[in-house]
Amino acid sequence: MKWSAEALRTGHGGGDFFVMQEFVSSIQEQRKPAIDVYDAVTWSSVFPLSVQSAANGSIPVKFVDFKLRTGSRASSVSER
Repeated sequence: MKWSAEALRTGHGGGDFFVMQEFVSSIQEQRKPAIDVYDAVTWSSVFPLSVQSAANGSIPVKFVDFKLRTGSRASSVSER
């Protein structure tokens, strides 16, 4: 694999490296990155929502779909 040695020296088993490498290459190639800001914020919200659910007896919590933009606020999707 082209970047294996570099990736192994980074966090999360190389996952962080590959996300950053994809981002940099998308800028160099003038294309949209495979992981956009909406994916990133969605992935980042999973942990705090899980903590909230667990703290409240594992009840479902509303999960925001950040790609649904109505007006100036993101729309919530039904409980999952």
